[in-house]
Amino acid sequence: MIVIPVIDLMNGEVVHARGGDRSKYKPLRSPVARSSDPIDVVHGLRGLAEFRIIYVADLDAIRGSGYPSRQLAEMHARFPDIELWIDAGITDRRSLENFLELDLGTPVLGSETLRDATLLGICHGTEPILSLDYRGDRYLGSLDLNSDARAWPRRIISMTLDRVGTARGPDTERVCRLLARKPDAQIFAAGGVYEIEHLLRLAGVGAHGALVGSALYTGHLRADMLTGFSTPPEGPG
Repeated sequence: MIVIPVIDLMNGEVVHARGGDRSKYKPLRSPVARSSDPIDVVHGLRGLAEFRIIYVADLDAIRGSGYPSRQLAEMHARFPDIELWIDAGITDRRSLENFLELDLGTPVLGSETLRDATLLGICHGTEPILSLDYRGDRYLGSLDLNSDARAWPRRIISMTLDRVGTARGPDTERVCRLLARKPDAQIFAAGGVYEIEHLLRLAGVGAHGALVGSALYTGHLRADMLTGFSTPPEGPG
């Protein structure tokens, strides 16, 4: 069970995501980092634990107003030992191939933006990560990716956007349903993970990891509490 820090990029800054309402996101103010600059934030996160994976949501790209953010290349260059999982609003094969040519990290295909289900397979030697996006019980996306679990890749993010930035706890029931449909998958819960108890609950139902933002940035999850949660047992991925 691993913790994967979340970085939400907007207009060149790290923003504090709350409730999935991107129009209200503000630049991050955190005791963990001296500024909202992405490089400062990664340095701050590495001061908490030796994280090997960081999830980055390029919100400008996801909203279709810029692709990809220059800061992604800077992060990749400055922290080559960190595997970046990047949701850059990939929609079709061309946008995926353009992303892979940049060699910035592992692509995350979000159901919210994906328009071509064939991209879920291995492309150019890379197996993407699927993010199944929900707002409450409402599935987000034009493709019915829920219909055929056989097409899912090995790594899946269970993303509940309305819980992002809250302390409501993860949707463990959805994690259980996804695992029941694809028992060999690695499921990563996102949204509402705030307490050590939440991490333990997810571990108890078989989740492979959790994407965590606010609990790290507010200092609620401290460095001494993250021992054993930051390093994948078999390396990144």
